[in-house]
Amino acid sequence: MDVVIPLINQRNFFELKYAIRSFERWFKPERVVLVGGKPDWFTGEHIPFPDYNPLFKETNIHDKTKAGAKLLGSPFLFCNDDHFVLAPYWGLHHKGKMNDCLKQRNRNGTYGRMMVNTMDIFGEDIFNYDTHCPMMMDLAGIENINLDWSIHNGYCFKTSYAYSNGLTGEFYEDGKYNTIPGEIKRLYFSTTESCNNLHVLERIFPTKSKFEK
Repeated sequence: MDVVIPLINQRNFFELKYAIRSFERWFKPERVVLVGGKPDWFTGEHIPFPDYNPLFKETNIHDKTKAGAKLLGSPFLFCNDDHFVLAPYWGLHHKGKMNDCLKQRNRNGTYGRMMVNTMDIFGEDIFNYDTHCPMMMDLAGIENINLDWSIHNGYCFKTSYAYSNGLTGEFYEDGKYNTIPGEIKRLYFSTTESCNNLHVLERIFPTKSKFEK
């Protein structure tokens, strides 16, 4: 299954290398497409794409992913540079009701407003599919998301994709670490912006992928 990864242009790309190594180990992609930023070591396909104003971050993710989908022309895995896969995973997971997730956020913050925007469209009782794991998508599915992406803060992209395409998944607790533990008994995990032991990724994913020099 091929992979599309939307990236901001100014980034150190440290985590990306290990994310791709995990994708190659479990998904065996023939093609990995980066849209936006590109590190010097990457040897896969790349689409240059500008970054938008932070108020349109999720719109930028939507547009970058759609550009990658058009290039591939076939189903793919939407992934982020901080998704680290530890076992075969082909399902669809949510992290509970979006309204419950919103209680842990500032409702008037950028991310909180995005969640509110999404519930305004799909209802107060929806599940939150914007969990930190890959998600299978295709171009037709992205085009089915009939929303006004010019709105400030946008909509939760993965949740909008799921509900626009009638998809249902199951609950799986999200795993986003500020400190990567010594033992991880999960299908996948992610890291925070302030994760303090990213060097551990080299131990977990030591094998160089075919997409790096």
